[in-house]
Amino acid sequence: MFIGREKEIETIEKRIQSKEFEFGILYGRRRIGKTSLLKEILKSNKGIYFVANEMGYEYNLNILSNAVASFYNDSVTFSSLDMLFEYLNKKSNKERVLLIIDEFTYLFTKEPAIQSLLQNAIDNHLVESNVTLILSGSHVGMIEDVISYHKPLYGRTTFKMKIKPFDYYESSLFYPNFENEDKVRLYSVFGGIPYYLSKINDSISIKANIERLIIDENAILADETEFFLKQELRSITSYSMIINSICSGATRLNEISTKSQVNNTGTATKYINTLRNLDIIEKEICFGEKPNSKRTLYKIEDNFFNFYYKFIYTNKSKMILLSPNVFYDNFIGQKLDEYVSFIFEKVAKEFLIRKNHIAKDDMFYEIARYWGNNKKLKREVEIDIMTKGDKGNTAYECKWTTDLFRSSEVKDLIEESEFLKPYRVGGFSKSGYSEEALARLDLTYTVDDLYT
Repeated sequence: MFIGREKEIETIEKRIQSKEFEFGILYGRRRIGKTSLLKEILKSNKGIYFVANEMGYEYNLNILSNAVASFYNDSVTFSSLDMLFEYLNKKSNKERVLLIIDEFTYLFTKEPAIQSLLQNAIDNHLVESNVTLILSGSHVGMIEDVISYHKPLYGRTTFKMKIKPFDYYESSLFYPNFENEDKVRLYSVFGGIPYYLSKINDSISIKANIERLIIDENAILADETEFFLKQELRSITSYSMIINSICSGATRLNEISTKSQVNNTGTATKYINTLRNLDIIEKEICFGEKPNSKRTLYKIEDNFFNFYYKFIYTNKSKMILLSPNVFYDNFIGQKLDEYVSFIFEKVAKEFLIRKNHIAKDDMFYEIARYWGNNKKLKREVEIDIMTKGDKGNTAYECKWTTDLFRSSEVKDLIEESEFLKPYRVGGFSKSGYSEEALARLDLTYTVDDLYT
């Protein structure tokens, strides 16, 4: 069953129904659901769908030619992309033509000059046609390079779409039978990658899912992080050490560089930026700072990588020697909610962004965490979420504990955020609020509110 991606489908549908030539690049990391999205599009649109492979340009052109000929029930053959696109141009005079080439980077992995052939074929035959051409691929870095300045395809695309992981709410649609608290826990473990989410069984416990999918020696996701990195990168050692250093508490560039033994910060930055493009690492800018500010921290964006490197990566040798049940109880179980408490801040932020997308007033246009020295209190403070809108700033505290959100914690939030001049303060709480806290907070959200 296909789940989510309504906005992406709507965007692509508009391009398919266009009266002009449309050329789109759809890309994103592996397991993100690009192929499933394209197949869903084809359920309501007639089109030619072709998956390229690593056999080289000539082989792929032959298979693509057969796909086009079969679609039109024609015996035609093509010896070049130019001839094939000329044929599609003529066909588009009668009806709209949709051509989707999946994993398109295989067309020119070994023969970069093919990019120029593709550009020429588009310029010669498709620019004035009634064709929608969609190229899809998984090698994020390669695709961003292909459409960059000075490359043949630069300026030819009419749209590009990077498919991102699902947020907490979309992810929960894969496991509707769990209680809302457990939905937050599952998102904290498996993140928003559709392939991972599709493997979750919502008729068994979270513990059983983690054991079955990650810990067991034959688990389908046991080696997923290593497999993913090897698919995207030539050598994974330094990348893996950088991820591990961040999971171990290093958040500043110099700390990450030292802890990961990538002693040159310039080299570390290069590795980090690659991992950012893969949506594994996030560069976090302090609230109120400009986008180019140096007041930044790094954290793990991908929940599955975060969970894996915190609980599995450093304990793999122990995992081999223990049963899944014993390993979970000793190395994950009692620490899971402490880990979830950090992801809960991310969930709260995603909730506010979802609300903001449909808001008609009181909207914000900046949302971030704040950290820094409070001169009045003479100490470092951290505010989980700050938003800035036309009416002013709002400060939020997030609590994933078994205790009520208490009045004393509201007092701390007000004092710590006072110099940022919030006109209101709010809370997110797993276990509810004391009456005094409810009286002092302007906005209050529970876990159930996140899913209504």
